[in-house]
Formats: sequence, structure tokens, C-alpha cells
Amino acid sequence: MSAYLVSFVLISVAVFSFFLTKKKIQTAYIQSSASNKKKQFKTQPKYFGYITFLWVLAPAVLLYFLTSYLSNFEAFAFLNSTWVSSLLIVGISCILGLWKFNKINENYPARNRFEKSIEIILLLSSGIAILTTLGIVMSVLFESFRFFGDVPVWDFMFGTQWSPQTAIRADQVGSSASFGAVPLFVGTLLISAIALSVAVPLGLMNAIYLSQYASSKFRTFAKPTLEILAGIPTVVYGFFAALTVAPFIRDLGESLGLTVASESALAAGLVMGIMITPFVSSLTDDVITAVPKSLSEVLSYFITVASMKIDEGHIEVICFLK
Repeated sequence: MSAYLVSFVLISVAVFSFFLTKKKIQTAYIQSSASNKKKQFKTQPKYFGYITFLWVLAPAVLLYFLTSYLSNFEAFAFLNSTWVSSLLIVGISCILGLWKFNKINENYPARNRFEKSIEIILLLSSGIAILTTLGIVMSVLFESFRFFGDVPVWDFMFGTQWSPQTAIRADQVGSSASFGAVPLFVGTLLISAIALSVAVPLGLMNAIYLSQYASSKFRTFAKPTLEILAGIPTVVYGFFAALTVAPFIRDLGESLGLTVASESALAAGLVMGIMITPFVSSLTDDVITAVPKSLSEVLSYFITVASMKIDEGHIEVICFLK
């Protein structure tokens, strides 16, 4: 039995139990109101349906992880069968949902239990995110300790050769590896400098135009367009650099009599500058528009300052205004 079929069956049973429980409570409310017209019901019937919905799906998720873990042991080898594990998960989930359906009544604190269940689910989700982050950090630290056990920290930080080719197995031929990080640092700084030289002027001019000179109609169109450009995945920019920009720069260099490699920092820096231009423009535009108009006018007056004299702790500013 495929996972898609099991998921479809469980979701169908959970949805069916939701509507069935909701109908049961609605009927119970009607009967109770007929016998006691002054009785008030503070919990909506849908919360009772949510409880049975959770009692079908939540055990199924827990049973899935439990069976996946137990199937690694020889005593539970029968759980490796997809049919056995699927029938076990569906059967137990349906039994628990039916048990909760029979137990629940109009006096059950469904809303409080449902909100508590959601709180537990959110807490578990936060815990998973934190544990995932800790796992990544611990994995990086473990591999770093292993790496620096073979490579001295001094050679890594101040080495000028980066050639990580090395033999992985004893019978494999490999060159002597060099792990100097100085070329990496220099390359990163070079690409960043090229990217900033492209992104900062374009982003600033774009933001100034949109915030000070563009019409509201054009701004309404241009601002979301920049936000869309900021959402393009970096891998797309990487393919654009490798397939379009780098060959163009190489051919341009050859036409000028220069030898330019396709893997040059110029191609990477230009594409990275294009990539971060929307971020620079959007942030600068938000900063400019956040400044009150009165304050921006005061600042414009101070731009025309001709001289400043400091005398006994007092600042005298002489402005020449047009």
C-alpha cells in the first residue's frame, strides 16, 4: 500500500469523523435545548469535530515514526512490509478516533482541549526547528574538529594555496592537498567589492527616483516588480552567470585582445550585484519614505551649509538658502 493511498484514507476518515462528531453535538444541543430552554452552550460544535479529527491524524503520525524506527530491529522485521505497517497505522488510528467519538459529549471541554492540543503542536514544531538548528551546528563543529585534526589552524588561516585534491582511499592516487584559506577570503572580498560597486549605485538611484520623482502609478507597478526580482532563487542567478554572463565577458575580452576566463570574478560579481540590487533599492526606498517630509526639508537645508564655527561649546551654522 503506497504512502499516498494511506494518507488519503487517513485524511478521509479524519474529515468524516469531524462532520460526524459535529452532527452528533448539534443533535445533542437541540435535544438539551428542548428539555431545558435556559441552558446555554459556550462551545461551538466544530471544536468537538476538531478533537476527533486530531485523534485520527495525530496517532497516525506518531505510529508512522514509531514503526519506521522499530522496523530496524530484527524482532520487528515484519514492519518492513508496507501492507503490514499501513494496515497497523490505519487500524489503530481508526480505533482511537471511534473511541473518542463514542466518549465525547456536549459536556466535554472541547474548546479548551483543542486549544491545548494546538499549543502542544506549535511547541513541538518550535522544538523541531531548534533541534534542527542545533543538529546543523553540531554537525559543522564535529566535521570542523575532524578537519583541524589533520590540517593545522595556522596553515588554514594563512595558507596561500587552495588545492583540496587528496586521496580518499589507500589505493587511490591523489595530489598533496593544500587548504590555505587566503585565496578564498581574497576571492570573496573581490566578488563582494564588484557586487557592491554595481548594486549600491543602481539601488540608491532607483530608490531615490521611486521615492522622490516617480508618479504613484509607476511606483505601484515598479515596487512589486522589484520585490519579485528579490524573490528569484540564487541558483537561477548562478545558471544565468554560468550560461550567459560568463561567456559574454569571455567573448568581450577576446575581442579586446584580453584573456578572460569563464570563471572570472567579474562575472560572479556582476551577477551578484544584479541579485542584491532589489534588496538595496527596497531597503533604501523604505528608509527614505519613512522619514517625515518636514524632517527631510530640514536636512535639505543643512546640505547647503557653507561654514560651521564652534565657539565655547556652541555650534553656529551659517546656511545659504536659495
